[in-house]
Order: sequence, then structure tokens, then C-alpha cells
Amino acid sequence: MSLVPTETCRKPETSSNQNPKTSYQEGSWSKWTYPSMQRVFEWQTIKALPAWTEAFSIVSEFFSHEHQVFPCFHPPSFMTLLGQYYSGTPPQNPAAWASLNAVLAIVQRRRAEIACDPSESHELAWAYAANALSAVLDILMRNTQLLSVQALLAVAWFFVGTPNPQPSFMLTACALRLALSIGLHRTSSDSSGGHSIESVMRKRVFWIATSLDRELCLRTGRPPAHDLNDFHIDPDVPGNFLDDYEAITTMAGSSLNIFHAQAELAVIQGSIYRQLHSSEALATDTKYISESVSKLNTLLDEWCSKYTTGLQRNDGLNTLDHPGLMRLYFSYLNCAIVVNSAHGRQYWMPQPNPEAPFDLSTSMKYSIRRSVKAARTILALAQIIPRTWKKFLWDVTSIIASASVSLSINALREPQSNTAKDDLDAVGQAVQLFKALEDGSSDSYISQLRRICEQLHRKGDIASGSQLQRPTSEDQTSLSPSRICTCGAQSHVPVPCHHGSVGVTDIDQFPLSASTSSGFASHPVQHMGTGSLDHGLTTPRTYNNDFDASHCLHPGQPYLTSISQWSSWGLDVEPFTWFS
Repeated sequence: MSLVPTETCRKPETSSNQNPKTSYQEGSWSKWTYPSMQRVFEWQTIKALPAWTEAFSIVSEFFSHEHQVFPCFHPPSFMTLLGQYYSGTPPQNPAAWASLNAVLAIVQRRRAEIACDPSESHELAWAYAANALSAVLDILMRNTQLLSVQALLAVAWFFVGTPNPQPSFMLTACALRLALSIGLHRTSSDSSGGHSIESVMRKRVFWIATSLDRELCLRTGRPPAHDLNDFHIDPDVPGNFLDDYEAITTMAGSSLNIFHAQAELAVIQGSIYRQLHSSEALATDTKYISESVSKLNTLLDEWCSKYTTGLQRNDGLNTLDHPGLMRLYFSYLNCAIVVNSAHGRQYWMPQPNPEAPFDLSTSMKYSIRRSVKAARTILALAQIIPRTWKKFLWDVTSIIASASVSLSINALREPQSNTAKDDLDAVGQAVQLFKALEDGSSDSYISQLRRICEQLHRKGDIASGSQLQRPTSEDQTSLSPSRICTCGAQSHVPVPCHHGSVGVTDIDQFPLSASTSSGFASHPVQHMGTGSLDHGLTTPRTYNNDFDASHCLHPGQPYLTSISQWSSWGLDVEPFTWFS
């Protein structure tokens, strides 16, 4: 559906595809540039803009598809901007140039994913992205307006689904910093009461920047660029100021606004970092962690009951939901792993004394169970994503890897579990996915990531295959869902599971309420023993709570918070960082 009437698709009176080479914005300091620096800010045309009809078609396609997930632009205003480039008076504005080319790049990449021969669209996507990038320096140093923030976010959104996500992280942080410089974080005081188009867009753009920044930061362990507690803004996430066309209809038949869901999840993600991964003294206190995990699980359960009805439909997940909604599912499940892996950390780490038993409290068992269950759901969802969704797969690669490591280590801890084989089979499928992504992108981080998951998978296979089948007593600590979870629901995702197990997902039972944790917050975290089944792993190094989270596969999983611990698991890999 086009958001602009087709009769408006007429070529403006005169046509000019020549973009300005320099730009100035009226204002104070942003207008000044030392003369010898002028050429630095000249932005280039790597690829000329398409013909008017093609440009109109591409931009309309953006608002019909991508806009539901990334509502960063006001459609009528953007169409007006598009027309200016074909009217003989192109805007003398680098933000406008970057915004338009970023939109062209995003749509061309989408076309490449559905085309029989994707090569032409793929090349066009990167050419338009190069156009947009050529104006970024000018935007950062001399352009302070709402469109500047929108432009940086649009370019960042393009790079989210690429083998090199570093630009997305940096550009999102820059966009958020620029948003603060023009006051997007402050409550609007205009006479419209905050309901004018400008006021709505200012608030919307701020929340898009915040949501994307929180998501990327939670995956990498880096602190968010803006703490919602630092400045006064509206306490509630954006309300009823989005048009109906921005909502989607899920496969379950319900209407859902992805933007609202992203903003609400971003608030929870900020709380996760602040309570569990900041440098505050309380973040290392076991009782504080136990109580924080309980509260965060409650928030996640409330969010899940509101926004993940599509995962609970009766017909299973044979039909995909909207890509933006699928991305939300992955983000939510990732949060569940991050939160619950912070509790019972030593379970996920190699132990110095393999003979010492684990001393797991009830709340720790509950958290480990939730982590494992979320990991199973992630890998099950990954198998129904079409392999042509390259952008989506690159976007969620870190989440899939996190789930793979979780299940591999759980299989090392519980090799006798009747779910270990299914878990390792799912990890094996994830490794195959990484190999497919690695084809043509071998110089990216995916190669190292694939080797890590592959070696852990191999160790899990050896451990589970060498264990004699034997009955377990009631007092043994078994954390597989078939032994702990009392529900008997069938899995909604069509993947095999052993008879008697709950299934690999049981998403309808996934948001376990806090009441099922046997008094989660009331049970102080006990200091765990320092041993478990070690299966020939090398002697580990001491875990340091003050870890460098930038060198981790996942900030919420302590077995990955220090690169030195890879050798402790017996992995022959080199240290690496996600976005470096």
C-alpha cells in the first residue's frame, strides 16, 4: 500500500540530480568552518539518483514496508523532500541527501532479498549507502536539526543487518548525542500540547534512537548513550500519536504497533543494564542480583503477555510473522537470557574443582531453566527464518550465537539429560547457518563466531555421547525442562523432541510468572560450590565481576565476559570483539 496517492507521482517541473557540494545551516557555531576545511565537507555522488518514477516507487515502498518497523520519517514531509530533488532546487542540506540515499539503500537491499538475481539491487544498495555516508561528517560537525538525527538513524538502520554492524552502533550513538543537543529529550512546551507534527516527530525520533541504542548496547555489553533517568522527559513511552497504518496485523489476528513495543522493551533493556551490568557496588551483591532478576523477569513477563501473542497461536509457527515482529521476539528472548544468566553465574563457567557439587538455590535453578528455555526458543525460531532474509539473519546473529553457547554449556553440565541431544542438534543447525552466512563474508566476525559455537557443540556431543544412561535421583540438580517444568504443553515450533520432554520452545508457557519461582525474591542467593561435571575441560581462571563487557559475546552470560575464559573451556580461538 502506498502512503501517497498515485496521482501525485508526476515529475516536478524541472529535473536536476546534481546535489550541492557544500552546505551551511543557519545558526551560530554550526555555520562557521575554517576555509582550508571546506573541501573536507564536500559530499559526493557515488551513484546518481534514479529517475523520478523509480525514486517515487522506491520511497513509497519504504513507507509501505520498512516504515512499520522504523517510523523515523513523516511520510508527507519526506515525499515533499523527494520532490525538491527533482524540481530544479535540491535542498542545500547534507541531512536531506543522507536521508534520501539511506532510504534508497534500505529498499534496494530489500529488493535484493526477494529478487531472482539479487546482484544488481545489492550493488545499488551499497552505492546509495555510499552516497549517504559521504554526508555524515558534514552532518556531525555542521548540521544540528531534527533531520540530521533522522539521517544518522537511517544510515545506522541500513548497517544493522550487515556483516559489519560497527557503523550502526557508532551512528546510533552519534544520533542520540545529536538528539540531546537539540533538546529531543525534553518535554515539548509548544502551544499544541505536544500534538503538532513537529512535536510528534521529535518525540518519535528520540524513542527510535533510544530503542536502537539500548538494543545494540545490550547485545555488546556497552553502556547506553543516554540514561532515561538523567533528564526530564515524558515518563511514558509514546502514546496514541501514531497513525493506524503504522500498526501491523499479526498471524494471530491481533493489531500491534511495533514501535510502541520497541519503546517499552527499551525501557526494560535500560533497567537490565543499570541493575545487572553497571559498575554500581550493588551489582556484585548476590542478594541484590536475586531481587533484581525477579523484578526484571516480572517486567519481561508483562511485556510478553502484551506483545507476543503471535508466538502463542494454535497453528504453530509454520507461517512467519512480520519481520519487525520476529525481530521483537528475538530481542525479548535475548533479554530473558541476559537477565537470568546473571543469576547462578558459576553454572555457566568452567569450574576449578570438578569434584565439588553445585549448591544451587531454588531461584538459581529457576533462572537457569528460563535461560535454557529462551535459548531453545531462539534456535527454533532461527530455523523458520528464510535464508533469503540476509539482513534479518545478520541482525540476530549475536542472539543466535548466545543461545547456541547457552545450550552447549547446558549440555556439558547435564549430558545425561534426555533433552541434551535435541539441544545439540539445534546448535548444529545454528552452526550450519553461520557457515552459510560466512560464505562470501569470511573476513567478518562470523568466522570466529562459528568456530566458537562449533567447538562448544563438538565438546557437548562428546560429553553427551560418553555418558552412560542412568536414572537420576530426586536430589540431583537437573535443569532440563522435562524434569523441572511441570507443564505438559506441546511445542508450537515443528522441531523434534524426545518423548516426555516439554519441547524445544513451549512459548505459551515461556513467560513463567514470578509466582512460579518458589518465592524467588524471598530466597537469598547462596554461594555456589565450585564444581560440576567438567568433562575434561582445562582449569579455568578466576571470574572477575569487574569484567570488560566490550570483549564479550554476551554481557548477560558470565562464561563469556572475559576472553581469557575461552581457553578455560578448551576452545582454540583467538580473542575478538563484536563490533571492532
